[in-house]
Amino acid sequence: MKFLCLVPLRSMMAACVLGTTLGLLPNASQADEVNEVSATQRVNVVDNAGAGQRWAEAYIQPSFATLTHAAGNLVKEIQGICANSGRRDAALLGEAFKNVVDAWSRVLFLRFGPLVEANRYERISFWPDVRNVGARQIPKIIGQYEAGQAPELSKQSVAVQGLPALEYVLYREGGLIQAVALGEPFSKVMKAQCDYAAAIAGNLVATANELESTWSEQGAYGKAFKQPGPAAAYRSLDEVLSEGIKAMATGLQFTSDIQIKPALTSGNSKLLPYWRSDQTLSALRAGIVGMREFMAAGQLSLGEQGWAQQQFLAELTRADALLQGPEDFEAVALILDNARALLVQDIAPAAGVALGFNALDGD
Repeated sequence: MKFLCLVPLRSMMAACVLGTTLGLLPNASQADEVNEVSATQRVNVVDNAGAGQRWAEAYIQPSFATLTHAAGNLVKEIQGICANSGRRDAALLGEAFKNVVDAWSRVLFLRFGPLVEANRYERISFWPDVRNVGARQIPKIIGQYEAGQAPELSKQSVAVQGLPALEYVLYREGGLIQAVALGEPFSKVMKAQCDYAAAIAGNLVATANELESTWSEQGAYGKAFKQPGPAAAYRSLDEVLSEGIKAMATGLQFTSDIQIKPALTSGNSKLLPYWRSDQTLSALRAGIVGMREFMAAGQLSLGEQGWAQQQFLAELTRADALLQGPEDFEAVALILDNARALLVQDIAPAAGVALGFNALDGD
């Protein structure tokens, strides 16, 4: 029997969770968004003037650069298979896909600004696809490629443009990975899948390039996060701090409530992200590590509440280390809910910011 010891952080008193017992720690619903920040709480703020610059330079910019690079390598692998009529190593293609999934998982919590503009988030990852739109439309797209009538992918539904669509093409029964691994003849159908996969990967590169550019030193958001002002995307330091902290809170809620809990409560593993490619654990851990590194990069000054930041980092370190298999989902979700409560109840007020609606409100 697995024994896990967790700590309710606001009281700082130890409580132990035996097996899969729930309910001992604050959950996301108990951590309502902060609406008001008192003058007393603001007194504890030391100096967060450089937080936006640190977030941009130490985490956001290099992370989007990594996504662009990984997507570019994926294009090369797919094009190599297409050009050599399938005579390539399927494992290399699988590794290239995993690298893009991991790179994306590290930035998907940055669900504001450039990532939500022009449907970029959905163009990269339309998930969860609760109506199974992709699975219905993708065979039609492949049929168009097979008939020599390749559509302009950027004008199609976002459900057929991004990583979930590419995973379907690569890893479904009879998909490209399987065909290459089995050394099957390079048929017309296989060529159609290959061309479609290359188009999706090219779409990912284009979108990643847009994100990297707008977060660059000269990009609108790259500059605004470092130097907010009346004419910038962010008018004040408080807006920058609020955006960064809210992004982490939303990211933790998404990981726990959307990526983990539906499969946990239903017992249906197909509700997990990247179940076809067996990249679920890798993607979840990349996201958790990403949020931890983002918090660390900001080096927030929280005055007397500095303990909350350190405990937050410790909680995400614990979640990452614990997550080794599906049997760990329940405990990990509990830890993530607790980390989110820290953000909303302790860190945000200590930083002197109010958190409003997030990207998941109304979903």
